[in-house]
Amino acid sequence: MKVTKMSSAGLEPVSIHLIGISGYARAVLHSLLEVIESAGGRLAAATVINREEEEDSCRLLESRGCRIFSDYREMLEASDPSDRNLCIIPTSIFQHAPMTVAAIRAGCHVLVEKPLAGSVEDCRMMIRESALNGRAVSVGFQDMYAPQVAQIKKALDDGIIGRMRAIRITASWPRDLAYYTRNRWAGKETCEGRPVFDSPLCNAFAHFVNLALFFAGREPGKMARVASVHGRLFRFFPIETFDTARVSFDTEEEIEIGCTLTHAAAERLEPLIEITCDHGTLQWRQEDQASIMDLGGEPLIQWPLDSEETNRRRMLARVIQDTLAGNAPACSAAMAMHHVEAFRLAARDLPVEDGPAALQIERQESASRWSGIPELLDRLLEADFALSR
Repeated sequence: MKVTKMSSAGLEPVSIHLIGISGYARAVLHSLLEVIESAGGRLAAATVINREEEEDSCRLLESRGCRIFSDYREMLEASDPSDRNLCIIPTSIFQHAPMTVAAIRAGCHVLVEKPLAGSVEDCRMMIRESALNGRAVSVGFQDMYAPQVAQIKKALDDGIIGRMRAIRITASWPRDLAYYTRNRWAGKETCEGRPVFDSPLCNAFAHFVNLALFFAGREPGKMARVASVHGRLFRFFPIETFDTARVSFDTEEEIEIGCTLTHAAAERLEPLIEITCDHGTLQWRQEDQASIMDLGGEPLIQWPLDSEETNRRRMLARVIQDTLAGNAPACSAAMAMHHVEAFRLAARDLPVEDGPAALQIERQESASRWSGIPELLDRLLEADFALSR
């Protein structure tokens, strides 16, 4: 897709159209209002389907000149034609594709929340519409907009610690009934007939799978592509998909990406990415620090890592500025599709096992079916686990 490049000097601000202001969209709105003017944008319109619950926010936005609509299609139809229209879509996974396509056809560039979509077919449709209409689609993997990520990628590509061999991602974010009942699609394969496949690989830990694919890419700006997957998926909670994964993705770049991820453990472990190279390692501790170390464990380069909120503000500002200047996206739909290919491959090729039965875990009689499993992460990390049945 070719995005027409233009000078930002003296141009009218980017007209931003926001779909939703509740749930995660509330955090996006908060961050957006902090950066919008300095980045060169204005909030032209917002879609709010639950105004009775968001009356104060709606009045605040209207006082700033933002028009409020109850239907996103009406909002898009009312937008003035411009190369500087940006639609931000922080909505449910099953809505990403139809909303993105509608926004593109209405003449908007798009920033859509991760994952790009619930199926590879939807991703391809979004990319095709982007190319046909000359509109950019950026994806809300906020870490991808952080300068530290670009610096780490360059250091790895420069071979500071030799050739990359493997990546491991480990994390445990306990979830409960409230998490899986907060909306209509959590833990579901589909919603309203559209693909979702919500899971640790698809949603909560998507940022880290995407980062691994980015770091493993052989060329700057290119993602690694998954060729095959092995391992095991487990369901401990009463959901349609899976809440726990111990899988390894084999990539075309001959770099294995191993993922040990769970929502069902009692213990919490913040995401850790470990990259093994011939002459050293990289460790990424989320919202803490990333370090490149030699084989003796001595740090060679260290980066402090920013908070989710800081990266979200940076992402929003960057996308507004790129829209104003006609720059290509920092995290494009074509890049983000590689993550969708990975989690859909796992869902296709690996059966979901009953967790307690497969691991011979007996729940205490007093425990609810939503109780976290003590020491589950340790069990998942056992060396021979992925191959045992």
